[in-house]
Amino acid sequence: GARAVMIGRAYLWGLGANGQAGVENVLDILRSGLDSSLIGLSKSSISELSREDYVIPDDFMRRLGE
Repeated sequence: GARAVMIGRAYLWGLGANGQAGVENVLDILRSGLDSSLIGLSKSSISELSREDYVIPDDFMRRLGE
């Protein structure tokens, strides 16, 4: 589902570069980035995030066929 969309192909690059250890390294990097973002927002968990914490450009949402 949508819980893993954020990681895209990064885990594949880690797998190709260094097998399981590479994947673990990629996940550690992503986790530390998320942790840094939460600290910057004074949040301790992603469950504390609200709509006001996101910056979404006006043209971000597009409909198919437009």
